Amino acid sequence: IVEGFPDGTYRGAQNMTRYEMAQIIARAMARVDKADAALKAELDKLSVEFAQELKNLGVRVTALENQTQNVKFSGDMRLRYIHSEDATFDSKNTQDARFRLPAEGKVNDNWSVVGRFSVSDDFRENDGGSSNVEMDKLFVKGQMGSFGVRAGRLDVFSTYGLVFDDYMDAVELSYGRSDWYIIGRYGNIDNVDENITGSSALFAENAKAYDAYQIEAGTSIGSKVNVKAAYWHFNMKNSTNIDSFGIWEVGADATFGKDFKLT
Repeated sequence: IVEGFPDGTYRGAQNMTRYEMAQIIARAMARVDKADAALKAELDKLSVEFAQELKNLGVRVTALENQTQNVKFSGDMRLRYIHSEDATFDSKNTQDARFRLPAEGKVNDNWSVVGRFSVSDDFRENDGGSSNVEMDKLFVKGQMGSFGVRAGRLDVFSTYGLVFDDYMDAVELSYGRSDWYIIGRYGNIDNVDENITGSSALFAENAKAYDAYQIEAGTSIGSKVNVKAAYWHFNMKNSTNIDSFGIWEVGADATFGKDFKLT
């Protein structure tokens, strides 16, 4: 690790420069697989202290990179204007804004935590204004053997999103290969009257599915056709006349050329 100068001397009476120390650290990092836990921890500290010199020497400081990439943020903002008219030609104008801040924190090589804050404001000419702040996603995700796992408040896009495209408090297991997959979900869904397609006429406002599960599967047929199917089952709370119900959904998509996809 310590090789000395090209003339074969070590020049012990001469102060060592930071670049010379960085060379020693770089050589030690190249042999880190032979170090014990204490030495690895010391190398991590030194790699942070001499990060700039190691970078200038062309050495990638993995420990430092992992520290700076443990938490990742992104975001999006939407401004929207909607004009609508009913059968009597009464018009309604809606203006709203939404800002979302997703974040993902890495716990270890297999597990991470995902969350998203959402802030929305409605500026309605006829109804006054309203605003809402919520964390619409917060879950852990990782691998347990061959299974993918998510648990918490999940974002769920079922098959093609026609029946459900929102969040649910659930546990999810997934398994698959490059040409097929299967997913199981179990949990609760708030406001079924708003979130489940076609259900608003069946339930009281803010009806809740206190026991909901879903099985979803998909497969590829050749390289251009995909088929997906799912079954949902809900046991209801605050329902007007239905204790439980189920929904089947089946869909397919096909790609034609490079720019056209039919679903």
